[in-house]
Amino acid sequence: MRPKLGMSYANRSVAYYATTERNRSGNDNGVNGEVTHLSNFTTASWMSPWKLFGGNVVAGATLPIQNSAQNPRTLDAGNDGIKIGDVYLQPLTLYWPLQRGFMSLGYGLWLPTGSFDAADANSIGKGFLSHEISFGWTHSPFENEDWHYSVLTRYSFHGSVDGLQLTPGDEVVLDWSLGKHVGERWNFGALGYGVFQTSRDSGSDANRDLGYYGVGALGFEGRYAMPDWGGYASFRIFQEFQAYNHTEGQLAILSLSFLL
Repeated sequence: MRPKLGMSYANRSVAYYATTERNRSGNDNGVNGEVTHLSNFTTASWMSPWKLFGGNVVAGATLPIQNSAQNPRTLDAGNDGIKIGDVYLQPLTLYWPLQRGFMSLGYGLWLPTGSFDAADANSIGKGFLSHEISFGWTHSPFENEDWHYSVLTRYSFHGSVDGLQLTPGDEVVLDWSLGKHVGERWNFGALGYGVFQTSRDSGSDANRDLGYYGVGALGFEGRYAMPDWGGYASFRIFQEFQAYNHTEGQLAILSLSFLL
């Protein structure tokens, strides 16, 4: 569904569950435990009629409510109730409508607003500022636009962790989807993601023996369009695989989006 001019609202509820932690070789560490990460993201965004380099200027902000920071490497994610996490701001995204799709280029940043203590495993925030550059492409290859595919790449680089001599390495996230419209309102498709660290952690508190981390995932999506509201409701579920220095689990996302 193509973005439209004006204010829009989106809400995503996310549940992540894992009992497996894999080492740098991809083998099960044999660690007994589990991580259950619950979060809800409320996003308000505005697509303006203003143009920059031929694309519409879009800005947005996301407020997360969550129960942990979900340490990407271990099963040690804390759980200290539901609190406000790290706020995400997207001050500038450019959106170019295409004949049968659209393209986007954006800049965002994660603010360290969630509570964080380097000595406390129950931290809700991650304790550092992150910058993010994103590029997205959605296209329908056929004139009837029944079939469509999309790709989204996000590259993040981070600041120092509060209270530690540690700067996390850069990270790239790759998302893709392939779907088909069924009837007037339904859409079903396959999708997946990959999360990969691209540079080592640095600083005197960095674990030099840990190495990079990464994980892939495959999933399924069902989406129901609500044209009267200018939005949709969707459900996504993923199974992770080929993790290294990372947990390996299941992810479910329930989303609702509409124009205000």
